[in-house]
Amino acid sequence: IDLMYHSLAVLVPITIGQGSNLKTADALASGAPVILTERAVRGYEDVLDADSEGVTVVESITEFRAAMRAAVEAPTRTSPVGVPRRQMLTWDQRLQPFLELVTSLV
Repeated sequence: IDLMYHSLAVLVPITIGQGSNLKTADALASGAPVILTERAVRGYEDVLDADSEGVTVVESITEFRAAMRAAVEAPTRTSPVGVPRRQMLTWDQRLQPFLELVTSLV
């Protein structure tokens, strides 16, 4: 994640597959701007609803390319983006609903 933080943007060009993706979680927690396809966002809608700072979600290759150009041309970042979402993406936070369910069954 430290390597991602120092990048101009983290790219998550997922176009096929099902379910949530750990690559997306890593990117969103990196503190760097993130460019994602709509499919890459699946499973993390709640995180983006709470904090979408520095996140660009694209629908097409043309939009992805334009977002990459914009990231290269953007002013240099001096602090992390998406700090609240980083806290939402810890294992403790993401697994809390599951732990509550298991506890209620015991």
